[in-house]
Amino acid sequence: MRFDLAELDDLTITVVVENSAVSGTQGQWGLSMLVTARHETNVQRILMDVGPDASALSQNMKVLGADPQSISMVVLSHCHGDHTGALATVLREIGKKDVPVVAHPSLFRLAFYTRPRLAYSGMRDSHTEIETSGGRLFLSSQPLELMPGLYTSGAVERTTDFEAWERPVWTLEDGQVARDTAPDDQCVIADVKGKGLVILTGCSHSGIVNICRHVRKVTGVDRIEGIIGGFHLMDAKPDRIVKTIEALRKFGPNTIWSGHCTGFDAEVALRNAFGEKYKHMSIGVVYNVKAQE
Repeated sequence: MRFDLAELDDLTITVVVENSAVSGTQGQWGLSMLVTARHETNVQRILMDVGPDASALSQNMKVLGADPQSISMVVLSHCHGDHTGALATVLREIGKKDVPVVAHPSLFRLAFYTRPRLAYSGMRDSHTEIETSGGRLFLSSQPLELMPGLYTSGAVERTTDFEAWERPVWTLEDGQVARDTAPDDQCVIADVKGKGLVILTGCSHSGIVNICRHVRKVTGVDRIEGIIGGFHLMDAKPDRIVKTIEALRKFGPNTIWSGHCTGFDAEVALRNAFGEKYKHMSIGVVYNVKAQE
């Protein structure tokens, strides 16, 4: 599908949970970004992912001056606990009824590791816990408009030949063990007037190049202003990193910010390739892009 696109007048993204902490904040393996978007007089604050632990999220938001009660909705990039663990608690802190919680329909599937031992890696909060905490689930495999100018990608089409999801994560299908391919992986898309698209990713389990291709296809917008989030290249072989950078160059983004699961080697390569356009994410980093007439 394609959107009947509107455009944002202003977009601000604040990293509130990430591996790298700054003074007064608590770093954790996970990710959460507070998105403040404005279309004309309509201002919404959306929390993309919530990190693994409510205490860290709450502490960091307080230090950064972010009021949970100002949040109007939550978007989950995928089910893994380092992105979803704090959900029910943060919904209670938001303190409203029927707060939209947007995710893919396979959010509640069983996902697990077997090494070093059998361990669950999916959603900790049930459907009931989410709704009794104030959330209202919107589970869509298709792109969904969050407000004029801000959208989810829906399930990402996987077309590259070098971004296969190969991590040892499993699920059960009709009682049979099968590889879990993170089918719920999605991103948030902002279309900023006169600037183009800003893409926010959680872990990019679909592949960051697949994500960029998919976003351009579903929006019909070619220009990519920024790409921000986790790229999940921490275990990638050098050849994949090279191919990823070659493809990202063709998209021509003005800004690339990554962290969390991106990996040191990939971040060094991105910095070398993109220079000042590349920045490592950390808690408290703020990205702002305003409309250009």
